[in-house]
Amino acid sequence: MKSIFPFYFTVRLIAAGTLFWSFLESRPALAASDLVGTPNIVEVRVEGTLRVEPEAIRLAMTQKKGTPFDPRKTAEDLRAIWSLNYFADVTLSTEKKGDGLVYTVRVTEKPSVREVKIQGNEELSKDDLKDTLDIKSGTILDRDAIRRTVKKISEKYVEKGYFLAEVTDKVVPVFGSQAADIIFSVREHAKVMVKAIRFLGAQKVPAAELKEVMATKEGGYLSFLTGEGTYREEVFQRDLAIIQAAYYDRGFINVKVEKPWLSLSPDKRFIFITLKVEEGEQYRINKLDFSGELLISKQELHGKMSSHELEIFNRSKLAKDIQAITDVYYDQGYAYANVTPVTQVNPEARTIDLTFDIQKGKQVAIEKIEIVGNSKTRDQVIRREMRVYEGELFNGSGVKRSKQRITALGFFETVEVEHRPGSDDSKVAVVVTVKERNTGTFTLGVGYSSQENIVFNTQISQNNLLGWGQTASLSGQISSLRSLIQASYFDPYFLDSQLILSLDYTRTLIDYPGYIRRSNGGDLSVGYHLLEDLMGTLTYNLESVTTESGSTYYNTGSFGGYSPFNPTSRILLANLFRNGLASSLRLSMTFDRRDNRLFPSK
Repeated sequence: MKSIFPFYFTVRLIAAGTLFWSFLESRPALAASDLVGTPNIVEVRVEGTLRVEPEAIRLAMTQKKGTPFDPRKTAEDLRAIWSLNYFADVTLSTEKKGDGLVYTVRVTEKPSVREVKIQGNEELSKDDLKDTLDIKSGTILDRDAIRRTVKKISEKYVEKGYFLAEVTDKVVPVFGSQAADIIFSVREHAKVMVKAIRFLGAQKVPAAELKEVMATKEGGYLSFLTGEGTYREEVFQRDLAIIQAAYYDRGFINVKVEKPWLSLSPDKRFIFITLKVEEGEQYRINKLDFSGELLISKQELHGKMSSHELEIFNRSKLAKDIQAITDVYYDQGYAYANVTPVTQVNPEARTIDLTFDIQKGKQVAIEKIEIVGNSKTRDQVIRREMRVYEGELFNGSGVKRSKQRITALGFFETVEVEHRPGSDDSKVAVVVTVKERNTGTFTLGVGYSSQENIVFNTQISQNNLLGWGQTASLSGQISSLRSLIQASYFDPYFLDSQLILSLDYTRTLIDYPGYIRRSNGGDLSVGYHLLEDLMGTLTYNLESVTTESGSTYYNTGSFGGYSPFNPTSRILLANLFRNGLASSLRLSMTFDRRDNRLFPSK
């Protein structure tokens, strides 16, 4: 049988040239019987690789060593190798070797990236732009990644108010190597400032009220300090929805906010925004009712409503009312309760009949509690703040309180607590997702005092020691007249119980005029969580004081407000410099409802 292919068959793909797929695909189809007796591939040879492993190319190919060579599959091999995105040039060829064939792949690798540079970025620093770079040094040059980076840099400039910024890219080969530098050039132009926001058709809601709810503001004389007036496209798009929501909250349920008109000043420094609004009519609530599966009476449900009959319709209140009803059902284990507001609009009377249709679903228990995202903090530190428990009925208020208490720890940037379906329809899983923040600090400072001259101070603290939720700190201060060392430890759940343990140690040396006072002492506090936010604490303080004559004595003057010629000061000094032990016992009660232990806001 005559061979159906030449001993040397080559298909070549050049990145800058034309790929002759048509040549391969237009050849007459070969039947399977045509391959009978064809030589096997005795070797798949890979040539030209520098950084890419030859085996990675062999694995991508469809034709392997030991199989009959099929010229129909060369196009598939070519596509597979090219799709690896590592090569600028690919050549496939065959040559006879004994009774078989050597299938050779010759490649020219794309250059590697030696360095990524950004030029022309005067207003935005490299730190501002570092998250926009999809290209790293040492990686294979990728044109798609370059295009993505150009887009991200442009979007970053728009976000910062440089609406007209232009970004271009350039690939510069490095002489004598298979590498290239990627240079992104930026023409920033001037920052575009919002000069004016105009509303057309806003009659019943004053334009000033609409501007007040918008994040996009008109620029002024102090915009360079406050940042007001900066135009950001994504922020402005949210403003359009906020304007519409502002009308809904005032009873204008048919409001329409048309596509805005944006125009630039001739010098391209200012932008003018014009918004056209069709307000429609204002509606009030005529009737408020409830239907479906009611767990409590309609009168009790009315008492939980923020919306009332004859009031102006308010969509924000409606959302709060839906949540208030949902919470009633959540607190009784109905985690899938559904509350649907059914509205009946009367255009003539401009009123709305509002009925909350309630479907309670199935009562469910908590099958498990999962904690996600805590790479440092121990699970137990989070679990002990939970106010819902495995095996109990689902409780919506407990879930909310759990989120509040975990957030109040101050260890996390974000805390989310949600429920998901369990192993069957009678169970749910409560999932706590956290994003940890840095809880350790180190400070070093230098100051100057007219009495103590140069003062050095330092402090190191950790508010989540070893992930156990404990607080420890060590600080020191030294000057020509004073030295101070302080150490403290606080465990809000000692031995994972309701006990509170606190230890404080202080060592001081103060060089008063004519006296040197040394003291060592500290506090031992033991407390107990009496209620959820109420703690009782018993503190014992012990201090040992020794004094001795100093190297310097002043007949006049004072130190720290004490004067030896003032009778009152002499009494205080007598107590201050008395040697011996001093101890005290103190009982205290603490009520703490801060929303965040480290960074409270309310």
